[in-house]
Amino acid sequence: MALLVVKGGQSLTESQLMAWCSDVLPKYQMPRDVRFVESIPKNAMGKINKKALLKQILDEESQN
Repeated sequence: MALLVVKGGQSLTESQLMAWCSDVLPKYQMPRDVRFVESIPKNAMGKINKKALLKQILDEESQN
């Protein structure tokens, strides 16, 4: 899975990302699922908060 935060003023579609990935990544590294998120939660040290990120993804799935 790839989680992406698109910077303001820019746009990116899943098909554009997959086209780029197919050019630079081997097939086994291609993401099977792509999600666009508003932000990625980080802890006080600036590291990705994996537990909060997992909770965010699961909450989004339960809403859909």
